[in-house]
Amino acid sequence: MDYRFKLCFCRDIYDHKQNDRAFMEAVHRNVDCHLLKCEDYRRILESRGFSREDGKRVTDVGEVPCIPTLFFKYHDLHSMPESAMVVKATSSGTKGVKSHIGFDKKSLFFGGIAACRVIARHGLFSMRPARYSGVSARKGQSDGDQQDPAAQHDVCPGAQPAVCAAKGKERISARF
Repeated sequence: MDYRFKLCFCRDIYDHKQNDRAFMEAVHRNVDCHLLKCEDYRRILESRGFSREDGKRVTDVGEVPCIPTLFFKYHDLHSMPESAMVVKATSSGTKGVKSHIGFDKKSLFFGGIAACRVIARHGLFSMRPARYSGVSARKGQSDGDQQDPAAQHDVCPGAQPAVCAAKGKERISARF
């Protein structure tokens, strides 16, 4: 069984007693995979005194040396051939330099499952139709109250299935 399967399909995503063993197995397997398949990653960790054997003995994720995100803006690290990356994402580059990341099919599958489980757990999606429109400009106002004319419109005019939020407003407006 894929170690990620155990982690993604556990009974309760927030039950640390149940999931810690699967999580640490995932950490061990991921660190080992990257150390074996990415020479640059191996050299970075070895320069910090961290070996493949250390990766197998880690008891806390904090023991794995971190690589600052700034590093990825100037260096590419790949643990798989680019041809295996079914999705390649690029950061927005808000500071002028973009970083890149790639995902293979299995990583996308398990990442999607994990995201869906968190979303479902917190009730962020519902099959029940809802038609909310209108955002109160001031705290305590309802749709029927007198509002600022600028606030008397759909937050996302013409939106089809989407969730929209008006930052800084009293309520969230959405159309499903």
